[in-house]
Amino acid sequence: GKKKFHHLSLGMKTMVSTVICLASNKEVILLDEPVLGFDAIMRVEFYDMLTGSFQKHPRIIIVSTHIIEEISDLLERVIILRDHEIAVDDSVENLLRSGYSVSGAEEAVHAFIRGRRCLNIDRMASFASAALLGTLSEEDRSRAAELGLELGALELQKLFIYLTNEEAA
Repeated sequence: GKKKFHHLSLGMKTMVSTVICLASNKEVILLDEPVLGFDAIMRVEFYDMLTGSFQKHPRIIIVSTHIIEEISDLLERVIILRDHEIAVDDSVENLLRSGYSVSGAEEAVHAFIRGRRCLNIDRMASFASAALLGTLSEEDRSRAAELGLELGALELQKLFIYLTNEEAA
């Protein structure tokens, strides 16, 4: 409490700046990498403070961050930039619904993904896991079961990584 601002750690400087920003109660708040320099405990405190501030004073809060998974539960909408252009602008719900993973024997995975938009494939020995963009029909689910494959959801962080990867683009 008695330290001057310029003597604070990076995390504490960021926290003080963020508290001042949120206390302004402006209609639109822009936070660029707001957890920079925070340890895990400070990040949790920050997200609690951000949620509490929004509940008291609902407004638009734009957060630019690379730590997607930590904030994914708080987001309503996601805008992903790639090469200075908007690659994705959608609700979190729609974006998460549009991606899925398929894993199992590598040969079966390759048979399943043929003709689909594949964002990434990870291989280990004869096992493979692929990240796909698109929707799953009941026919797709049946085909995956026939091939002995496991279907799963993709995390927002992984979707972000795959959608901004130049090779996937």
